[in-house]
Amino acid sequence: EEEEEEEGRWGMERLYSVGDNVRVNYGRGRSSTEYEAKIVKISDGSRRGSRYLVHYHGWNTRFDEWVVGDRILGKSASGRHSRRRSSGAG
Repeated sequence: EEEEEEEGRWGMERLYSVGDNVRVNYGRGRSSTEYEAKIVKISDGSRRGSRYLVHYHGWNTRFDEWVVGDRILGKSASGRHSRRRSSGAG
């Protein structure tokens, strides 16, 4: 399965590639936490953009999940296990 093109099926440019270490927002609201993860697979089946299968560093693979690009906070400089609470108002 070829998936390393710069643009997805709908012509949107991908920001990330398989193998990238990224920071992912996990959870919602005050309980949201930032975790480091690795992109395992990419799907271009949506007009809203690519979806990314991520594996959280240090977690069991049963927690791997598909996330949309807006949950990815950026590339990670390392593959360390880190966790950071999101700073929410209030």
